[in-house]
This record gives sequence, structure tokens and C-alpha cells, in this order.
Amino acid sequence: MSRLKTPLSAAILEQLSREHYLTVPQLVMLLEQAGTPYNKTSVYRALEKLVKQEKICKLNFATNEIVYELREGHHDHLVCMSCGTVAAAPCESAEPKKIGQFLVNHHHLTYFGICEKCQAKN
Repeated sequence: MSRLKTPLSAAILEQLSREHYLTVPQLVMLLEQAGTPYNKTSVYRALEKLVKQEKICKLNFATNEIVYELREGHHDHLVCMSCGTVAAAPCESAEPKKIGQFLVNHHHLTYFGICEKCQAKN
């Protein structure tokens, strides 16, 4: 049985379809700007449900900030260690179906380095 999306979940998915990834404060602000204000607690609950439903991913790019993105169109990430910019990149590695006795169903790969803009500064 498929669960119906709540209005908040639908609004979150809509915002994430427009942006690569968003933090909770960014989501709260965008929802408010869209005329659908929700409190942080409700947004956190909706995000956790969407993570459990495997509709979105919860990521941390070696910062103290958690970001959320849609779990479609698989890609990897490039993180600049100088300015903190995060960019999507085509997935360069094949996902194994199994590693030892561990069954793999999804992966996140993040490359750390220096972006073109920061390289030009140095």
C-alpha cells in the first residue's frame, strides 16, 4: 500500500527538486516564502519520514551542517576544502551488489579537493 504524501512532505520534495540540497533552516525559509510556513519540528519530522521512505538522502559533507537531497538521479559530490562549495558530479564508480556479507543498496561518494575558482586565487 502506497502512503499518500502530506502537504508538508510534498512541499519539501518540491523545494528539493529545485535545489541540489538544502538544510533545515533553508527549507523553513523557502517554505515560508512559498506561503506555506511550518515550524522546524514539523519539518524535521517530515524529513525523517522521507528518509525512511527512501525518497531523500541525509548528508554531511564534513561540516556540522546536515543537508537533504532527493534520492534520484544518482551522482557523487565534489567538496572544495578551501571555500566549502559542494557540486554534483557524475558517478565514477560502479556500485557493488555485495561487499562480503553486506548487501549494498545505495552509496554516497564524496571527493574532497580544491575547486577551479580557489585554484585560480592561489
